[in-house]
Amino acid sequence: MEKILEYLQNNEKAFTVAGILITLCISAISLYFTIKNNKAVHYVNSITKNRVEWIEKLRKNTSEFISILDTQNLTETLMTVDELLKYPFGSDLQKLNQIGTEIKLMLNFSDEFDRDIIKQIDLIMVAYKSFHIKMQSNLLSSKENNDPIFVPTDEVLDAQKSIDKMSSKLLSNMQIYLKSEWNRVKYESNGKIYEKETQNFDIKELQLKKNDPNYKNDLWKRFCKNSKAKCKRIFTSHQFAILVIIVACIILIYCIPSIAKDISVFFNL
Repeated sequence: MEKILEYLQNNEKAFTVAGILITLCISAISLYFTIKNNKAVHYVNSITKNRVEWIEKLRKNTSEFISILDTQNLTETLMTVDELLKYPFGSDLQKLNQIGTEIKLMLNFSDEFDRDIIKQIDLIMVAYKSFHIKMQSNLLSSKENNDPIFVPTDEVLDAQKSIDKMSSKLLSNMQIYLKSEWNRVKYESNGKIYEKETQNFDIKELQLKKNDPNYKNDLWKRFCKNSKAKCKRIFTSHQFAILVIIVACIILIYCIPSIAKDISVFFNL
């Protein structure tokens, strides 16, 4: 160390070179993090834009899907049997199947709430097919009886009520789902990571809020859930593993002389 200080005192240019090298290092590090940050911002903006478009498409598909399920005009309006026999049930069924499939493809089959919605869509499509069959049977029977005005049977009305109930439940769940996704967009647009545990907690909170307008969000539980999720992500990351290895190596290097000395003393004894 004394020789290095003596060299620096006798060579003033060394300070200039050292300053230049330090400046270059700082500039290189600054440039690296600037490029990395720009890439991250560009990535977040791209993902946010795509997610907003995805939310809008999902909202539109859900609206079209639920509108097809509205069959009240077929049973509550006075219509002749011949008019209803011309109604395009097959076309509605095909469109319902197409839109329902699109919605399912937009959802994540690995998430619990997404799977619940997918199951709801499948059950609704089965119920609508059943309603279609019962409606056709009712119409053919009315045609054979020469009934001028269509009168739905209790079986048809029960099938219709079942569809309406499932449709209302699907609408409620999709409102919660779209709200949670919009919250995710706002969260991630600020450069934050929306942890899966936090998202699941927020969905449950939205469900409670939906059922009870006076329900107040439990911010403390959300903070704990978010902190726990972040710690889990940090401790399972490869960066943390590298840090642990570096610290272990430093400790080992620091302790080697002492350990070697103790071993030497031990064997000398």
